[in-house]
Amino acid sequence: MTKLVIVDVGAHEAQEFKALFRLHFWNYFRNWLKHLNRVRRSGGNVCSLYRFTNLLSDAAWLKTERSSIYYILVEPNKRLFSLPIYAEADMCANVALASEFNKVTLRKLYFANNENTGQGSSLFEEKPNVNLSDFDWVLSIDPEHFFLELVKKIANHGDVNFILRLNNEGAEVEVIEAARKVFGGNLVGILGSLNDVEKVKGAAALQNLNKFISDQNIPFLPFHSDFATWPSALAFIRSAIVEYS
Repeated sequence: MTKLVIVDVGAHEAQEFKALFRLHFWNYFRNWLKHLNRVRRSGGNVCSLYRFTNLLSDAAWLKTERSSIYYILVEPNKRLFSLPIYAEADMCANVALASEFNKVTLRKLYFANNENTGQGSSLFEEKPNVNLSDFDWVLSIDPEHFFLELVKKIANHGDVNFILRLNNEGAEVEVIEAARKVFGGNLVGILGSLNDVEKVKGAAALQNLNKFISDQNIPFLPFHSDFATWPSALAFIRSAIVEYS
């Protein structure tokens, strides 16, 4: 029985999905050691042994609850979308989500750092690391339209709650606002990274987005490829399943 829907926008190589359901002890352990070495070299907050053991406990528990989570991967890059991991999600969409007057259109996905499978590809020319002469045409859907169609699709699952996991390279503002509008109080959390909002739309846009999230009382936690973000994110997802069961 579905208890929670996670919509992962800008899934890239589905590293967060893997962190939740695919990795095993030695994978977590190696990532933890890399994290400790990085903190030792560059500073930052360390993930203690206590937090690491809690992460292992949460990850093991979430694996047993896989059927309780309906996981949706949204990724515009066709090269990433063809990765085998996408077949393990409950739903996949090879599209971009961004504000579109006509609901659906074709837009250029600019590749970052001359890598057509790397992180950082964006619809926005303003993003500093993209190459405007290196792009693919992708299908872009207005997020409100996408979420309305999604609600119709999963209506048979009953009254479910949603977590939005996103890192979609500058379009976070419209995606978050649309999710709140469509899901209402059933949007129980936002996970991911908002850093690209400032790079693409400026510091004021990021400040306004943070204020919107706070005013709407939606919990936000970082959750991305950096191992340091995993313990809190997995604990939050576990608590959401327990609370809303």
